[in-house]
Amino acid sequence: MSTPRLRLREDLIAGPHPEQDDLWMVYCERKGTRYEIPQLGWKLASALNQYSLEEIAEDSLACSGVSVSAEVVYAFAENLLEMGLLESSAAPKVVNWSRLAEGSLWKVEEAEQLPIKIHPQQRFTCDLAGLCCRQSYVVALSDTEVEEVKKAAKRLRMKEAPIVLLPTQPGKPWAYALDNEEACPFVDEQDLCQVHSSPAQPKICEIFPYSFVRSGSEVFATVMHRCACGALGEGELVAKQTREVSRKLSICRRVPVLPEQCRIDGIKKLSREAAVELTLQAAEQKGAWQKIFYLAQELLKATPDMELMVSGKTTEVSQLLDQLSEQVNGDEDIHLVAALQHSEHPQQDFILERMKKVGLYQVDADHQEELSRFVRDYLFGMRLFAFPSLGEGLLALGLAVASAQRGLPPVGAHPQLRTRIMLWEEILGSSGLRGILGRKGPLHNLVRDFEAVYQQLRLLQAWTDR
Repeated sequence: MSTPRLRLREDLIAGPHPEQDDLWMVYCERKGTRYEIPQLGWKLASALNQYSLEEIAEDSLACSGVSVSAEVVYAFAENLLEMGLLESSAAPKVVNWSRLAEGSLWKVEEAEQLPIKIHPQQRFTCDLAGLCCRQSYVVALSDTEVEEVKKAAKRLRMKEAPIVLLPTQPGKPWAYALDNEEACPFVDEQDLCQVHSSPAQPKICEIFPYSFVRSGSEVFATVMHRCACGALGEGELVAKQTREVSRKLSICRRVPVLPEQCRIDGIKKLSREAAVELTLQAAEQKGAWQKIFYLAQELLKATPDMELMVSGKTTEVSQLLDQLSEQVNGDEDIHLVAALQHSEHPQQDFILERMKKVGLYQVDADHQEELSRFVRDYLFGMRLFAFPSLGEGLLALGLAVASAQRGLPPVGAHPQLRTRIMLWEEILGSSGLRGILGRKGPLHNLVRDFEAVYQQLRLLQAWTDR
């Protein structure tokens, strides 16, 4: 029996420093730690994924492109072991859910102005709840914004500029982001932004909570329900704010683009035009589950019967949630774990406090209508298409609706439901959820067959009513 050799951990995200070419940044997701390693050292470390330590020590130049002595190779490997960056090749592989590749993107500034589609009933007005500034969202910064943030920090007499480096994709340069682990460094005690409307205000903040998706020659715009200010369906009609919506679109760097052929499951496909039309029709149905099942049934009818190589298998809901929870690191993604374990939003008390502050805490509001609006806007905004297949997207939306509804009292449940919607809206957009529902996740056989997805949605609806 051969001895397992050392290799780099599977959950590492490494990429060059955006400014220092001779330095590589390495992030270990499971441990939540960051390292800086010389570029030549990282070449040696990467060679361990192809060669044994002994082979690299014998001829480091041929294996890694770096010419060093055997003593240096062994000493460097010992350092990597002490840092916890190496593991045995016999260890099970870990799927890096949070860094899955993104789909096609439209570079807005290089395209002609396209018509923007807005749902005629969606309303939104910022009530200054301040939650978006205190939720530790990742706020990526462009090179220009980095310089402006540095200037603003100096003007506001901060000790140092609130800027951090965060990993992006494996092998890609790390990116600068605002250091807002606890709250945005620029929000004051009155929940007002000290850099609002200035060059230092990040474009992401200007665009939030709007979402844009391009389909052919149109762009669909919606307000995401991660923002508490979208509750109750109150505020000004978004359709009357077209100038502001157009401005927000114009400052987007990239916008997701729907493919010409959309996957329904592992085998069946549907044209983009047909899939979009069915999704729009589903958004107009009455209740949350009615919207989901209308689209599911139409997708079943939209493609001819096919003899499938693999038939999907449904799973009892509690077992399904357990299977998904096992795939997530609770320390790394507390929101995804909370949702899958049917727990409340980790910041529920704070959210409810802010909702009371701005008059959005209304226990007598119709929580079923609130849930229906959430599903309507999610579908109309074409955010379902962020998943590799419509089956996976519908399953994720079904999980969200079932978890949001389950255990709620018939009356007085609106505030609690709103915090659950905010939780699920956040993770529905995460690559972590897309990963565990995808081809490499525990439900890969289920999502390959849309008929099985449909039956699983029925189980989720029944679980909601228990």
